[in-house]
Amino acid sequence: MGILKKEEVLRKEEMLRKRIGELSSDNRYEFYKRANRKIKDPDTYAVLNYLIIIGLHHFYLGKWVLGLLNIAIFAAGIIMLFHGELIGAHMVWGILIFELHQLFRSQIIVKDHNNRVKEQVYFSITGSSPY
Repeated sequence: MGILKKEEVLRKEEMLRKRIGELSSDNRYEFYKRANRKIKDPDTYAVLNYLIIIGLHHFYLGKWVLGLLNIAIFAAGIIMLFHGELIGAHMVWGILIFELHQLFRSQIIVKDHNNRVKEQVYFSITGSSPY
């Protein structure tokens, strides 16, 4: 997937807004009815990340594998650390740095997620891509 580029995410968000606005009132109503159930809040994502419950914010966006992997690596690192293994400290620090990166980019990560949700809903209603 690569690193999210803020400009690209914002460009897609604006394009989606424009295309959704062009829908008929019935289709627009249906779009918002479906999309609003799946849209996520960036502040909730950031709070879940900030709580240091490692990986919880990934579950919020439906990224179960990433969340479980995150928890497993962190737990293994803690166990190794208590057994005197230096690699455990590196694992814990690696996860914490990754989580810090996720925290600082939470707004753009959730905007990208919401754009993907809107793309899917738009496609399900119109049968075409919004781009």
